[in-house]
Amino acid sequence: MIEENFIQSEEMVKLFISEAEEYLELLEQSVVKLEKDLQNPDLLDNVFRAVHTLKSMAATMEFKDIAALSHEMENLFYLLRAGRVKVTLEMVTLFLKCRDTLKLLKDEVISGENKKNDLALLIDELKKLQ
Repeated sequence: MIEENFIQSEEMVKLFISEAEEYLELLEQSVVKLEKDLQNPDLLDNVFRAVHTLKSMAATMEFKDIAALSHEMENLFYLLRAGRVKVTLEMVTLFLKCRDTLKLLKDEVISGENKKNDLALLIDELKKLQ
């Protein structure tokens, strides 16, 4: 739980950005490989860990859009890892769109701009696959 007097220091934001870039890179690499090996459990684990960690970091820093999108991705990857849902090429395309949107949201943290990204469509697409 975040304390009421939580302040996002410049140092904490820089650390978030650095870590987020690493996890976004891992996410992209794993999803691209997943396209060629749709049921690879190691790749599913890599993506799950990347989005789980990104979600947790974003929630801690109160970056709600990043946390919300990562959370829905995490939910779907939980089901994929459990074998309750099978990965499709359409999902891979959606995961890459999500990754691109997460990168844009991370860039907004850097610039301080809020470009009013419409996450509802992506989140709805992720939910429909669950």
